[in-house]
Amino acid sequence: MHARLISLLALAALPALASAETATPTQPALQNVWTASGFDQPESAIYDRKRHQILLSSMNGGADAANGLGYISVLTEDGDIVKKHWVQGLNAPKGLGVYGDHLYVADLTRVLDIDIPTGKVLHTYDAPEAKFLNDVTVADNGDVYISDLLAQRIYRLHQGALEIWLSSAELNFPNGLWAQRDRLLVAAWGQDLQADFSTRIPGRLKQVQLSDKRISDLIDDQPLGNLDGVTDDGASGLLATDFMRGRLFHFNSLNTAPAEFELPPGSADLDYIPEQKLVLMPLMWKGELAAYRLP
Repeated sequence: MHARLISLLALAALPALASAETATPTQPALQNVWTASGFDQPESAIYDRKRHQILLSSMNGGADAANGLGYISVLTEDGDIVKKHWVQGLNAPKGLGVYGDHLYVADLTRVLDIDIPTGKVLHTYDAPEAKFLNDVTVADNGDVYISDLLAQRIYRLHQGALEIWLSSAELNFPNGLWAQRDRLLVAAWGQDLQADFSTRIPGRLKQVQLSDKRISDLIDDQPLGNLDGVTDDGASGLLATDFMRGRLFHFNSLNTAPAEFELPPGSADLDYIPEQKLVLMPLMWKGELAAYRLP
């Protein structure tokens, strides 16, 4: 399948995927606080709380291109670009995870450990049998988890060693990851992946127990879309994005239907600053990073 993988950029020409099972937008538009532009297929944003700055990965080419053109940018909390090409020479970089002074990057088939104060790559970990590394999350104990969408796999970086932690078709082509206490939350792309990267069945939110690696649906009987990013809202809720249709889902409670907000298609791997109620949203197909305030 990897040989037939098309660039995610080509998906802009596809009609937006919809499903009778997915929710319809019922909420007012989000408040756009600021927008930073001029990026090249921005994929993942993360808030570096220690330094009060935003880090943003840009693929700068095909989603599976090992072209050395990808980069990471630094922005202020207000969306001003501090340094567009802070770290360069990457291969379609996607997910980001911050732990202390370390930035972990999913760089196609390898994981980079970058020293944030200096911007230098401290370690490069080659992921065994990797096809398409996607998102990164860091658990409270410092273990780093990385999804591989095409291999239906989750890796773990533990005590300086990168290992295959879980492989299962039950992951439904895992995209976004979020470590939450004793579990991993997984934003699944969907089931029955086609050569054009569409799916016959939309993706769901899933959870994996860290203790025994048990996989289950986080919300029963609720496929949402081709999910990309997932994070918590700083309280008891969750946020997730539908990349293909351009949607933000906000679950205040897992027992109720989510609030759904319309966004541009290509809305990718988000982060959230709860103190400001601010969603950091890479808009891949527009080359922008937008900040939206939740109502």
